[in-house]
Amino acid sequence: MKKLLSLAVALVMALALAVPAAAAPAADTPAAGVPVMCNGEYLTFPDVQPVVKNGRTMVPFRTLAEALGGEVSYADGGSITCTLPEASLSFTLGEDTVDVTDAAGTRTIQMDAPSYYVSGRTMVPVRFFAQALGYEVLWDSMEGAAVILDPAALAAKVDQHFTVVNRALQRLEAEEGKTYRTDLNYTFSMSVDYEGKAMPLEVSLQTQVIQSGSALELSGTVDLTKALTAQSLELLVGSGLSAADLLELQALFSKIEFQLRCGENADGSWSFYFCLPLLGTLSGGEMAEDAWYQMDLTAQEVQEIKSLLGLDQEYALTVGNLLYFLAYSSYSDWGGTALWADVAEAGEMLAALLGDQALTKTAGGWRCDLDAAALEQLLDQPAGSAAEVFERFTCTLDLPDAGPVTLHLDIATVPDEWDDQVKLTGSVSLSAARAAWDVTLTVESLGTFRLQGSAVTAPYAGTPAAAPPQDAVIVNTTEF
Repeated sequence: MKKLLSLAVALVMALALAVPAAAAPAADTPAAGVPVMCNGEYLTFPDVQPVVKNGRTMVPFRTLAEALGGEVSYADGGSITCTLPEASLSFTLGEDTVDVTDAAGTRTIQMDAPSYYVSGRTMVPVRFFAQALGYEVLWDSMEGAAVILDPAALAAKVDQHFTVVNRALQRLEAEEGKTYRTDLNYTFSMSVDYEGKAMPLEVSLQTQVIQSGSALELSGTVDLTKALTAQSLELLVGSGLSAADLLELQALFSKIEFQLRCGENADGSWSFYFCLPLLGTLSGGEMAEDAWYQMDLTAQEVQEIKSLLGLDQEYALTVGNLLYFLAYSSYSDWGGTALWADVAEAGEMLAALLGDQALTKTAGGWRCDLDAAALEQLLDQPAGSAAEVFERFTCTLDLPDAGPVTLHLDIATVPDEWDDQVKLTGSVSLSAARAAWDVTLTVESLGTFRLQGSAVTAPYAGTPAAAPPQDAVIVNTTEF
């Protein structure tokens, strides 16, 4: 539930950030120099410049260490030490290991490239050393630059404006180390215009999720009965279906059951098992209806996925961390030089709407009221200009000192001869124990679309089943 709530809040913030694609660094670059950015500022190297060598960005160590807040000292025999307030690291020139000392003790880490000496400078792999000191590193292939980021510093820069919102977000977090069960009910319905007639469709989903830190058990059903109407099937497959065919299809898809189980193994790998009896029914007996399909990911593959999605570190649920998470996941290896500035700018934009100074005190908490006049002021538009676009515009967010966070929407555009009228109405309620939503979108010439649902979460005394029953038929997907 914690991750679901985090994503729900994050979607609101995603509008402020771009979504570029990913790319990879070249194996080598000319010695003219590779730009290196640290927390939004390019580093200046007085003589020897950074280079990409064998796919690794190598930088002069002293400039890098001092930019990260460290002090560098040298000893006889080529020993080099960098001391920071909360950690220190030492290594020997030419070797490929480094000793890191922090509150957890001293540990030796294998470097991804050995250090070397050139023109009076010690060159080290920037990614390894920055990450060893707790920083994140991106490669921006568009700019050909290495980007070093301190996520905590960036989040703090944003979060100073969001103490009220962050208090509300932190109440949504589940307690770490516990197992939780979530019961989810979701309905998507729509009524679209098809050849001059309203065609209603509805899909419903019921799911139970039991999750801990190292395992997940999910089971549920999807009901497509109200989506498989005579009108919809005629649109999809033509008019050749008889009444008996329609009844047969509705029976087949009336209750689609599915199960997913996964868990972490002792070596850090994960195993995933999926069961969908409908596959066996549709295969005409070639696939067993009760078969479980297994897929395994190695520990390295799991770590790569976590790193790609920005999930390899734990972040508190705050506005700054959510913005950073979205940017890190989106920019990946392309556009990273803009990440610091974009997150800071997105934070400033959100602060004008949801920052402490923008909220109104109520008897039980705080409120953000956004109407047409407030929207004009926020966007620095002339008074009355919103009326040219919106027939009505009301958005109210309540952030109580206790209880659920609620959002109410009532928005309608002004129709004209070129554009349909669009209406968005509904409400969302979020707490650590329960989420509920009922939102309707109406587009004049298309129809009405409605999302309804609820998710109830509570501590669970048992443990999730990470694997199928012992007598289950298991088919490894590598066999396909």
